[in-house]
Formats: sequence, structure tokens, C-alpha cells
Amino acid sequence: MMGDGRSFLMTRDFSAKMVAVAMSALLTITIPLTFASQQKVAYADTTSDLATVQAQADAANAKLLDIASDLTIANDDLYDIQSQQADVAAQIVDTQQQVDEAQAQYDAAMDTLKKQAVQNYTSDQVDYVAVLLDSSSFSDFATRIYLVEKMMSQQTTAIDNVTAAKEELDTKQADLQSQKDNLDTLETSAQEKSTSIQTTLDEQTSYVSGLSSEVTTLMAQQAAEQAAASAAAATAAAAKISTTSTSSSSSSSSSSSSSSSSGSSSGSYSGSVGEQAAQAALRKVGCSYVSGGEGPDSFDCSGLVTWAYAQAGVKNLVHQSTGQYNACSYRFSSSSELQVGDLVFYAKKGSSSISHVAIYVGNGQVVEALDENHGVVCEATDGNGMTIVSYGRL
Repeated sequence: MMGDGRSFLMTRDFSAKMVAVAMSALLTITIPLTFASQQKVAYADTTSDLATVQAQADAANAKLLDIASDLTIANDDLYDIQSQQADVAAQIVDTQQQVDEAQAQYDAAMDTLKKQAVQNYTSDQVDYVAVLLDSSSFSDFATRIYLVEKMMSQQTTAIDNVTAAKEELDTKQADLQSQKDNLDTLETSAQEKSTSIQTTLDEQTSYVSGLSSEVTTLMAQQAAEQAAASAAAATAAAAKISTTSTSSSSSSSSSSSSSSSSGSSSGSYSGSVGEQAAQAALRKVGCSYVSGGEGPDSFDCSGLVTWAYAQAGVKNLVHQSTGQYNACSYRFSSSSELQVGDLVFYAKKGSSSISHVAIYVGNGQVVEALDENHGVVCEATDGNGMTIVSYGRL
């Protein structure tokens, strides 16, 4: 009876301890997963906000370009008007000089005519007696009378011509002044339009700058949230791998013979190697991306795979995504076959050529050296925006 009681108590205690260990392991996995889920939600919200603000910024930028184009047109119009103003002003100056010259000619002709009139006319008649007495003959007298009248006629014609020219210049000057007045009005209007558009442009520039600052802030927030989500996902994945490894090791002795004899249609696979590589890669989440980098603090995508598998004892793995694809002993196309440590191969959108590789860490997630902006991250297998081409197992 006592033996049975002790056996019952020991069994109950052992069961309680196992439940506690299991609960502890479950919490170890669940807490990081919950945190990672919260981080993903926050990251998604920030991404949504960023997309909204970025769309506003793009629209504002487009409007800014339209306003800048309007300002260019307005300033071109203003420049044309000012050029016409300068041309008309130059013509006015030139015309004024011609008017002044015509006025001087007119004044000189009138002065000459007055002097001749004083000399040759008495009471508006030619002093024929004086001309006759000064003449040596009648023929000389007639010649003098003709010359006096001709000279008077020529002087009168000259005065008429100068008068007509001056009147024409006065008309031209008045027309030019009218053009200048119209251009002055147009310039004022064009200047006001240019100033108004410039004010609008300045306001739009300030608005765009504010949106750009908001975009920058949201991008920084997005990066921070993404990094936190990635770190939480990495912690959760590492915890799950550790728990799985512990569980696997406790039953390895009983299952090793059957597994070695039965084989697998998926090809040979050393779980410990894949898990070790995945764990090693997860420890590098947050490291920077450098083209050609293969650790220990900076990586590119295939460099991370090369380094991680080297930590698991797989040496001399080629540092190139296509080469790593070719090195896989088993390649498959269904995600249902994925095991921790498998490689996921990607192509850019619209292409089928492998250009990126990541390490599967379980729970639908991979660890990868993504790009210069993100570095090494842990995220969903389809979270990098590229197309999955194939899966592989080394």
C-alpha cells in the first residue's frame, strides 16, 4: 500500500513538474510570439500611415511642379513685357531726339525767315525801289526779284517740311507713349500674377517640406518598429527551435534506428545542422547589409547563408544564391515540406531568375540579409516583396 502510495505521489509530482516545464516552455514561445504579433500590428499601422502620407506627399509634389510650371510661364510673360517696355522706351528716347532735332531745324528756319522778312518786306511787300536802285539793269532787277521770291519760297517749303516731320514725330511719340502705358499696365498685372504664384509656390513648398518631414519620421518609426518586430520574431523563432531541439533530443535514441531505416522521400536531412544554422543566423538579426559581406557583423543574403552554415559545420559553401541553389541536395516547390534550416530562393518581381536567398526558421518565417535599408531581419517568407522561386535543402 505504501509502495503504491509513494508511486502515485511520485507519478503525480513528476506529472506536475512536467506540466510546469511544458508551461514554462510554452510561455517562452508564446510571450515572444505575442510581442512579435503586437509589433507586426504596430508596423502594419505605421506602414498604412506612411502610405497615406506618402500618397499625400506625392500629390503635393505633383501640384508643386504644376505651380512651378505656372510660375515659369508667368515669369516668361513678365520678361517678354519688360523686353517690349525696354524696346519702346528706347524708341521713345530716339524719337524724342528726332523731335528735338526737328524743333531745332524749325526754330532755325523760322529765325532765318524772320530776318529775311525784315530785310525784304516792308508792310508785307518787297521794297522794289531799293532793289531797283541797287540793280545795274532791269534784267538785274528782275533776277533779284526772282531770287528773293525763290529764296522765300524755299524757306517756306523748308519750314513746311520741318513742321510736317515734327507733327509725324509727335504722332509717333504719342503712339509710343500709349504703347508704354499699356505695357506698364500689363507689367503691373504680370508682376502681381508672378508674385501671387510665387507666394503659392512658397506655401506649397512649405507644405511639401512638412509632409516630407512627416514621411521621414514615419519611415524612421517604421524602421524601428520593423526592427523590433524582426527581433521579437527572431527571439520567438530561436525559442521554438530550442524547444523543438530539446524535445527531439529526448526521443532521438528511440527513433534513430527507425528513421535511419525508413528514410524520407524528401531526401536526407540533418535537423541539428539546419537548426544550428538557423540559430546562428537568428543571432545576427539587426546586423547591417553590405554587398559581398559574409560576417561576422555585416552580410549580404548569400553571405549570411554561407556564414550560418559554416557555424553548423558546413564549410566551403559557395557565396552566391544561384550556386547555393545548385548545391542543395533536395529542391522542392511546396512550402508544406519546409523544415528549419531550409533555404528559400527568391526572384525579383516579374523575373524567374534567382537573385535572393533566405534561411527558413519555422512558423512561416525566414531570416535574411535583405538590403541596405533593413539589414538582417526575421520576417514572413513572403514579407520581402519578392517572388518565391523554389525551396532547397543542403
